[in-house]
Amino acid sequence: MRGHVESYDDQAEQGVVRGEDGKAYAFSRSTVHDVQKIEVGLSLRFVSEHGSVLEAMPLDDAPANAKGWNEPPPQVEELDTRPELNPLQYWVKCFILYFYARGRATPSELVSFHLVNFIIFMGIMIAFASIGSGPAIPGWVALGCFVVTLPPTLSVTVRRLHDAGYSGWFVLIYFLPVFGWILLAFVLLLNPSQRHTNKYGRHPRASRGSAAAEA
Repeated sequence: MRGHVESYDDQAEQGVVRGEDGKAYAFSRSTVHDVQKIEVGLSLRFVSEHGSVLEAMPLDDAPANAKGWNEPPPQVEELDTRPELNPLQYWVKCFILYFYARGRATPSELVSFHLVNFIIFMGIMIAFASIGSGPAIPGWVALGCFVVTLPPTLSVTVRRLHDAGYSGWFVLIYFLPVFGWILLAFVLLLNPSQRHTNKYGRHPRASRGSAAAEA
């Protein structure tokens, strides 16, 4: 879709673009590519979803045959109306997909996996404390827990990144000293699932009916 920047706040790096359909679409600086300075009146070609701009570039720089720019916005998939898996079921799923880093995972799956891990870890701590080994878990037990849970932790993290539209390589942020896992947690938890099929696959809870329709 084509449009022009109607307003833009340099400090907040947020603005509004008025589309050719007459509707206003919110955008952030990070979604506009190949532009050094955003000004009111700038013409853009963009892809939107739920009233927000997903990707945009200057109209003059957007080739008419560029994939995605001359196509209609991605269709929002119809989600399955059945209840989500409970935390334990999601935890089991993550262990079934032990080394599987393809596809997508919802925020609920990621949170459930870490929640059940935390509960199990606390149970182990209480068990060792009750048998008189002190409040701390022996080093070999802690190391064993880490080794066992690391592969599914990385795989579900990669799938959650895919679900938000990011490359799985961002998982390497996890290994940055001190703040790496905190930064990655913000990325994973603050970015919702993309409601359309992205390059990593369909929405994890897309209904089978929409899949049949696409086929």
